[in-house]
Amino acid sequence: FQLVEKEADRIAFSLCWTEESLARYPWKFELQVAYELHGKQVKIIWTVHNHDDHEMIYSIGAHGAFRCPIVHGEAFSDYYLEFNHEEDAPNMPLNKEGQYLRAHGTKPLKGTRLPLCYEEFKDDVLAYHNLKSDKVTLRSTKSDKSLSVIAKDFPYWGFWTPGQGGAPFICIEPWHGHADYEDFDGDFADREGSERLAAGEEAVFSYTIEIG
Repeated sequence: FQLVEKEADRIAFSLCWTEESLARYPWKFELQVAYELHGKQVKIIWTVHNHDDHEMIYSIGAHGAFRCPIVHGEAFSDYYLEFNHEEDAPNMPLNKEGQYLRAHGTKPLKGTRLPLCYEEFKDDVLAYHNLKSDKVTLRSTKSDKSLSVIAKDFPYWGFWTPGQGGAPFICIEPWHGHADYEDFDGDFADREGSERLAAGEEAVFSYTIEIG
């Protein structure tokens, strides 16, 4: 990434295609990532440009890791994820190669709370499709500190910490796209979650981190 903009409350970076990248990803693209400060919020803006002369296929998502426990002396298991709408959604289970299975998982998301414990992540990420919520907040049962991720119109959410446990963070990840299904052997353009962008066009996505 190259720095392209720097102001008191905004910074932006650009990643552009190269001859080397074309050998692996056959489109001429540019990805701009900007960060804007608004009080207790950080807004992250992704702008995807298709600089090629034909349609581009891509997917994009966040992998932000947030300290958990937030407060010194608390434990990971003192925390939970709070959703701003009642949920009743099956999780998307993975095989050992990191591919999704076409089956409902054994860790559905119900209600507005997901208690955190390392055991829940022993099979990797907890991923969900078409949640009603667009705000997920990390909260403690013992203190008032919190952190929210606000992401509207993202079809997938993932929540992750290393399966072996012990890591002092939780990833809260809004996605446009996901890994392949185990039985998928088609073209990248036909996989679930792939986005399309016409020649010369751009697409903009954004989400916000809010400190509570």
